[in-house]
Amino acid sequence: MDIDTDNRDAISNHQVLQSNAGYYVGTLYFDSEMNGWFPNSRVSDYFKTKTEAEIHLDYLQKIWDRQRQYHDEWVNRRK
Repeated sequence: MDIDTDNRDAISNHQVLQSNAGYYVGTLYFDSEMNGWFPNSRVSDYFKTKTEAEIHLDYLQKIWDRQRQYHDEWVNRRK
């Protein structure tokens, strides 16, 4: 994990995670009291394979990148 917690709670970037139900895209939460990472959110359905979940994460990243681009363009036009 590339997040520096510095003894505070943190949330990871979106990534492929695994549970008993399968692979999914979600985030983890670092609990400083428990000193460990725990599931925080799930933003996809479950997939049978890690590869399917990775493809879906790539798809979501492209959507989020495009949304950020639209937002930045909108903000710049308002200046």
